[in-house]
Amino acid sequence: MEEIKITGTLIWYYYICKREVWLMSRQLTPDQEDSNIEIGRFFHEESYKKNKKEISLGNIVIDVIKKENGQLVVGEVKKTSKFKQSARMQLLFYLKQLKDLGIQASGSLMFPKEKKRGFFDRRKGGRIK
Repeated sequence: MEEIKITGTLIWYYYICKREVWLMSRQLTPDQEDSNIEIGRFFHEESYKKNKKEISLGNIVIDVIKKENGQLVVGEVKKTSKFKQSARMQLLFYLKQLKDLGIQASGSLMFPKEKKRGFFDRRKGGRIK
């Protein structure tokens, strides 16, 4: 049996639909032409243009990366905060992966459609506000 590669997307779906995780872990992916996927892709591509986008590192893909007050901040862009818990767990997974590589970072959840953000500061106990 082939080893399943854990990704941020699998973490995100785990908190929404475990069946979807099972399918995706076996390379059975959702319809990429679905209107919700298209809308999410638009927000991802058109929001936060001044920040560096799509950094691949091992099995993670970071949406946005920037420096704020001398600290590295990684951002996860989502269409809506409806699945905030899933997005939070995905972001924490990325921060853990970076920490394992010796990279200290904080994180930001970004919901451009709603003009909302959540911020994770590792120095303040790891809460996303």
